[in-house]
Amino acid sequence: MLSLIRRRPERSMMFPERNMLFRGSPFAEFREEMERLLQHFAEEWDFAEEAGHDWVFEERENEVVMRVDLPGFEASELELRVEGNVFVVRAEHPEKKEEKEPRRLERHEYRFALPFGTDVNRIEANYRNGVLELHLPRLPEAEPRRIEVKT
Repeated sequence: MLSLIRRRPERSMMFPERNMLFRGSPFAEFREEMERLLQHFAEEWDFAEEAGHDWVFEERENEVVMRVDLPGFEASELELRVEGNVFVVRAEHPEKKEEKEPRRLERHEYRFALPFGTDVNRIEANYRNGVLELHLPRLPEAEPRRIEVKT
């Protein structure tokens, strides 16, 4: 029975010639505009993977270690802070007034939620060879423990 029902052609931004039947429809125009906006947003967004700033998380027994690639920055150009349960990493080159040509301001800001049970008073940060390494220790009560299964 379903094979007797006539299907409408697909609408797609990838194949605009398919949309010719739907031109003039306010819903089709709205969909096309939303697809254009989303495409523009995706092109402008600085995704960490595409920019070469990979985050690497490594879980250990009593801490989580995070590494962020920040090549070209000095340790003095990094600002680290905790806002509630969010950790903020900000790297920014200061503007130099003696330069004749204005250079593009290079700034990176990363925000991530701290893992559950992180002891924010004991967080340690090391910056070496363009890699920021964060040690996020767990509170003793948040450390994993083995639970025995009884039969």
